[in-house]
Amino acid sequence: GRFAVIGDNRIALEAGCRAAAEAGFSAGILTSRLQGSADSAARRLARVMRRFLDPCTPRAWVFGGETTVKVKGRGKGGRNQELVLRLLTRVDNWPGSWYAACMGSDGIDGNSPAAGAWISYHAAARLKRRQKEMETALRENDSYRFFRRFGGLIETGPTGTNVMDLGVILLAPGGPASPNPGLVR
Repeated sequence: GRFAVIGDNRIALEAGCRAAAEAGFSAGILTSRLQGSADSAARRLARVMRRFLDPCTPRAWVFGGETTVKVKGRGKGGRNQELVLRLLTRVDNWPGSWYAACMGSDGIDGNSPAAGAWISYHAAARLKRRQKEMETALRENDSYRFFRRFGGLIETGPTGTNVMDLGVILLAPGGPASPNPGLVR
């Protein structure tokens, strides 16, 4: 039989770049092959963010792939929410105007009803006072309940498609970032 690929992770990332450019960001694909543990992926993303903090022009990096989580606890969540929570532990005191999100393109992340999670400079400033809750959520693999309680879930419902995970990092010059710049709902 014949078949045709009508969508994949790269096509989704290219669409993300176009949406970011339409919103006024200089956009690029960081990678379409993000993999490894959510913790190591969060370290890599934090390095990118630190390198480009306070850019001259608004900058967007889109990324895709699939990370992994070694489940040790009895919590609720998935690799995207855990990646964002681990990223939060690395950027919680960074100044500037930034936003990061990661989600499953199928609208489902792990054993939770959420697709993923987002954080921003505003959210990090508020959540850094929740260090004990962050540590507990990471130990128990309970990122869904953490974000449900303190804000940051991305809830799309099932999308009927799956082109791996998708993420975005937005960096802007100057003042604090909007808690949700509108590229990810």
